[in-house]
Amino acid sequence: MRILGKEPKGKAYKIMIDNLDDLWHLYNLIEAHDVVGGETYRRLEKTDDKIRPDKTTKKKVWLAIEVERVEFHEFSNRLRVLGLIARGPEDMGLKAHHTLNFTSGTRLEIEKPTGWKPHQLEQLKNAVEASEQPKVTIIGIEDDNAVIALLHQYGIRELATIRAQGMGKLYTSTTRKSKKKLSDAKSEFFDNVILQLDQARPADSPLIVVGPGFTKDEFVKYCKDKNRAELKNILMESTGQAGMTGIQEALRKGVIKSAIQNSRVAFETELVDKLLTGIATNGAVVYGLNETEGALAAGAVETLLVIDKLVRSKNEHVEQILEKTESLAGNVVIISTVHDAGKQLEALGGMAALLRYKM
Repeated sequence: MRILGKEPKGKAYKIMIDNLDDLWHLYNLIEAHDVVGGETYRRLEKTDDKIRPDKTTKKKVWLAIEVERVEFHEFSNRLRVLGLIARGPEDMGLKAHHTLNFTSGTRLEIEKPTGWKPHQLEQLKNAVEASEQPKVTIIGIEDDNAVIALLHQYGIRELATIRAQGMGKLYTSTTRKSKKKLSDAKSEFFDNVILQLDQARPADSPLIVVGPGFTKDEFVKYCKDKNRAELKNILMESTGQAGMTGIQEALRKGVIKSAIQNSRVAFETELVDKLLTGIATNGAVVYGLNETEGALAAGAVETLLVIDKLVRSKNEHVEQILEKTESLAGNVVIISTVHDAGKQLEALGGMAALLRYKM
């Protein structure tokens, strides 16, 4: 994400969208009654076409709408902003409903009529900084299957699942013939994983291989023996399971920080882990809306954790807690519910706090 310009009074920002993560950040930044502008298409009827009088063409125009709803479509890489037309060509009709679609490589303008809140400006700053960081590719592998996933700012997205053919208990005999079959099958399996990795892994993406047992070690050695530079610098982490479960386990163990220090998901996971540890040890933490508000009234909140769903709900009570936390020099961290840590916080009521002292 790049900031292209800023309105003098600071109520509007012009933004260039570079990738899927930017769409996620914008999904959390844009709210009802904001005025969002972007390019769209207007249908024009061609009245001079006697053969097909109903034929229409499309003309690109800039349009601004007052937001009613925002939708994030992860797998189509699209952000949809729906609302009433506020500014645009006269013939499109003010207050008519319209939908703006944003994807990577498009521009938009966000105006917040009442001004940007501190935590929203912090989100915007984090989104710009995050665009400069490489995405981490993770493989969760065991004897007969592997999952390739990409760590985004909002969570982990599974890219491919590869299953080995002709491997497992039928090929664990100690006979020389069976060992040969195992070797052939495993080589074919590893080659398929590498093939899928070549197609799915972004350029310059750090690579981490996790899983139980020795399969991950064999895979890393196999990659290095291929003598390809992009497969040599691989980090490994032992986990109890493979697949997405093993990848989530590695994330909780902090292995992602070894690959990239400022991963947003790793940062959010670390904070939620501190919360869970504090709950288990009766430490300086609270969770739940009422309990958090009580700690805030006592001036004890150092870091407020709140799930994205609560922020987007525009609940006045939640908004008051966010604003009061910022007024008391506390940190507000919005936790994505796409990854496991966010789901854990959601199960605890969606809001919690790390405190300056135990209450």
